[in-house]
Amino acid sequence: QSADEPAELVRRLNRVLVESSPSNKFATLFYAELDPQTHRLRYVSGGHNPSLLRVDGEVIELNSTGPIVGLVPKAEFESREVEMPPGSVLVLYTDGVTELMNEEQEEFGTDRLSALLRSGPDGSADEWVERVHEALHDFGGGERFDDDTTLLIVRRLS
Repeated sequence: QSADEPAELVRRLNRVLVESSPSNKFATLFYAELDPQTHRLRYVSGGHNPSLLRVDGEVIELNSTGPIVGLVPKAEFESREVEMPPGSVLVLYTDGVTELMNEEQEEFGTDRLSALLRSGPDGSADEWVERVHEALHDFGGGERFDDDTTLLIVRRLS
């Protein structure tokens, strides 16, 4: 396999992390490459929460294609491809987003995040970040984040 194949790059990164990190240190990751001519997004997800891709109002879950990185010495990863045409929105987030609890001890969850993406009108990446932040704030009853809460939204313009 070519060294520029995403799965091979992540396999190599995993080996380096296993060899150079303490055994109790590991990470999740999402790596992607977009071909702007074919509109294809090639990705590898090492144990990360399912990334969400909104295309024409529909939401596709980009599930993990391998284990967390830095823990299993000979871990295998798979590259996958999905179409990401102009106007698409890619949402990456840490578990603090979906595991946010409300007063009834319910988690915000991936289903609520997906529903929010399906129901919202098109907008800029900044507008999407604001919508998600507002939904989390309303659901959690304020700023009750118990875990890291990181959100990255990419909107393809052309």
